[in-house]
Amino acid sequence: MKLIIPVIVGAIIGYFTNWLAIKMLFRPHYEKKIFGIKVPFTPGLIPKEKDRIAKSIGETVGVYLLSPDTIIEALSNKEIDNTIKSWIYNNMERLKENHQSIKVFLENTLDNNYNKFVRRIEEKTRDLIIKQIRKDEFKSLISKSIAEKVNNMNCEDIYRLLDEKLRDFLLELSKSHELKVGIIELIKSKLDALSGDERKLSEILPEEILSSINNYIDENKDEIGNIIKNSFKDPAIQQKLKNSISELVLKNMSKVIMAFVSPDMITEKIFHMIEKYINSEDTNRDIVMLIKSLLDKLLESKVSEISPKILDGIGEEGFEKISCILIGYIANEDNYNVLLNILGEKLRNSESENKEAIIDYLTKNIDKVLESEELEKSIDLFIANIVEEFLNKSISSMVGKIDEDSILRIYNSLRNIFDKFAINQLPKIIEFFNISKIVEDKIQSFDVNFTEKLILDIANKELKAITWLGALLGGIMGILTPLLQMLY
Repeated sequence: MKLIIPVIVGAIIGYFTNWLAIKMLFRPHYEKKIFGIKVPFTPGLIPKEKDRIAKSIGETVGVYLLSPDTIIEALSNKEIDNTIKSWIYNNMERLKENHQSIKVFLENTLDNNYNKFVRRIEEKTRDLIIKQIRKDEFKSLISKSIAEKVNNMNCEDIYRLLDEKLRDFLLELSKSHELKVGIIELIKSKLDALSGDERKLSEILPEEILSSINNYIDENKDEIGNIIKNSFKDPAIQQKLKNSISELVLKNMSKVIMAFVSPDMITEKIFHMIEKYINSEDTNRDIVMLIKSLLDKLLESKVSEISPKILDGIGEEGFEKISCILIGYIANEDNYNVLLNILGEKLRNSESENKEAIIDYLTKNIDKVLESEELEKSIDLFIANIVEEFLNKSISSMVGKIDEDSILRIYNSLRNIFDKFAINQLPKIIEFFNISKIVEDKIQSFDVNFTEKLILDIANKELKAITWLGALLGGIMGILTPLLQMLY
């Protein structure tokens, strides 16, 4: 009995003291006072040293547990590498069997944010493209490319194409009713505009034209005379002339004379005299003088007086004829060839200048094209079509051709990118986040009750072992005390 009681008492004392010591680590949570005097050992050790402990734990975690080297080493672990590879392979195989469209997949994944996500992608892509194509470097490349293409292009193909197009255009134009109407309206408008012009005709016509007309009359007087002579031989003209002479005779001869001389005989006599005069050798000279005299009188006339007469004299039928003559000239194939040959020769002779003009024009208009709203709308439509086409593809079609070697290359590329990132950027990011401070602030934010519960949950088994170890040591001390007393 003398041995049992000391053992029990010692065990109880040892258990209690260790239990109390553990409790005093956390309790009381706050400082206690009696009559304004602080009670010793309040608050508990951990609440009292909470700031220091938090700072110490934060430094330990930040410097030793989650340091850049530790994180890089952990991420570079071969086991993690194998896990990542296995994850990539498994997911690729799963995606190869997924025949769902990318659009449906994203709609199910993003839910209500799908449209916003797609618009964001389109806007970002559009902004990136527009930003790049409006840079001076891109404009310079476009200008250089235009210059190379224009300088190296085969102009003969262009000339041949222009020849065909112009020939078709002229042919179509010659058949156009609108052209006929347009020519008539143009002639009428020009003549109508001249009706208020008080200048003489000689003041309007250039001196070169007047001189050319006179020279032409002098140089071609025989031909002009012969044309008039030949016209006089026309039976219709002869009959008209006879009718005019007969009418003149009847108006001017008295009835007494007509009783002795027939008007028809007089008419025939006068006609034969005129015919003889016209066929004489000096007639051509007189005709030229007459034409020049008439021309001089015409040139002295005012434009305002001539224009209405011309307008009335031509008439609608005359305008129709003039229009047909001009259109016929346009429709003449020989005239086509002359016009097209002249144009082609001009183009070939000035080919280098034309190329420079084209390059200069296109280069100057690059900014207008690149800055235009039409280009932005075209890019928007282009991107929208590409995105729509991409989203309608199935997931399996996108990853179906990716084999193990491709996956390995993808992984290695990503791994190289990550390694460079880990070496160059990860330490800066970890330093920027200041893990030590984050851990310290987080621990300080914990409530004392939560801190106590957290530590007890973590070390519950060990703390109980310490408590019972105190009881064991107390019991041993309790049995040793009587034994030592017996020795003495």
